[in-house]
Amino acid sequence: MKRFLTLLFSIMTLSLYAGNESDKIALAIQNSNTTELSNMFNTSIELVTPGSSGVTNRDQARIVLENFFKKHVPVNKCCS
Repeated sequence: MKRFLTLLFSIMTLSLYAGNESDKIALAIQNSNTTELSNMFNTSIELVTPGSSGVTNRDQARIVLENFFKKHVPVNKCCS
């Protein structure tokens, strides 16, 4: 029973953490906040955009995303 409760607690903790991170990512994308978004990247990231693709470091990825968001401004398509 103790193992089950430990496993259940671990799964719930991971779910809450993942939920918060995905909300932060979505908000950063909606606001074209490349600095906040790149802070969530690992030291290297594979990034594919219409203008470029490949493995880059965090700072290069931020620049690629800045250029992407200049050409493709996020649009809120949420319904009320």
